[in-house]
Amino acid sequence: MPTMTQATQAVTAAVSYLENIGTKPGSTRSTVTVSELASAGGGVFNYLNDKAANERQSISGTVEFTAAAKETAERAVKEATGAVASADGHRARLNAELNLARCEAAVSVAKVAVKAAASHQKASAPADSAEDAAHDAQVKAEAKRDEADQARADGDEQITAAQTDADAMVATAEIKLDDALTAFEENLKATMGA
Repeated sequence: MPTMTQATQAVTAAVSYLENIGTKPGSTRSTVTVSELASAGGGVFNYLNDKAANERQSISGTVEFTAAAKETAERAVKEATGAVASADGHRARLNAELNLARCEAAVSVAKVAVKAAASHQKASAPADSAEDAAHDAQVKAEAKRDEADQARADGDEQITAAQTDADAMVATAEIKLDDALTAFEENLKATMGA
């Protein structure tokens, strides 16, 4: 799974790509729509994702291939050993011994290749686990971010509603105050005989 750095690189590569296919020079943001950028970035992101999956598969394939090559080389040694034992004549024996030496060398290389492939697989396992955990954490973080954004939107709506209610209450209070002051003035005038 691509990391955030790789995702950023994907978008950057998408921007470069879009500039190279004929968008106007200057700021890409002013000449490329968000959908074009997302589409191009998505393509690069998918490429990186596929590349990571292929690398994981390649490690497993290498382990299997080297184990099969080692088995084949070991069978060839057995056959070459038999050929040495049954060789008829000095020259045939020398050729059989040369073939045996080559087969033994191939087994030696195959053993090292098997060990190297197994070491690579073992060393890659924590990275694979960490990448998987990071992906899971990213998914969870995005879900939490969506929850937080929703809470903010809900809060903004509540603030707007509260402000509207408060404005209405103030307007009602001002009307009542004006009415009360008008009534008070009329009472005062009536009392004073004006």
